Amino acid sequence: MPLPKSASIGARATDVYSESCPLVMDYIKERGGGGEGELPQLLPYLRQLLTCCACAGLLRDPMVSLSCGHCYCYECQFVEPLLKIHCRQCRGREGLVINNQLRLVASLYRELIHLLGLATPTDHALQEL
Repeated sequence: MPLPKSASIGARATDVYSESCPLVMDYIKERGGGGEGELPQLLPYLRQLLTCCACAGLLRDPMVSLSCGHCYCYECQFVEPLLKIHCRQCRGREGLVINNQLRLVASLYRELIHLLGLATPTDHALQEL
């Protein structure tokens, strides 16, 4: 699902989640009949939008760089920072801000994955449910 690059990461994640929600019921209905629907195609894209640039896990208490839009877990960026710069990806020097919208979308994503029974053992962030 192509979204404009100019859209913020929070807006893109919200758009993908909003599009996914109506598909959940269809997916649940189709699973009984063996159908796949669009939901399995959207979930990996949403997961990518909700990934921390440092730990590659699902975002926890997301922080977003004002200069570039890269996202980090609060803990990854401030508890044990590896670098004194704000963005580890592009070395941006602008500050990081808490993104509550992204936090809500990540929380809803966790619930959705749990509801659908799609969590995998390799996704350590989902095991904390």
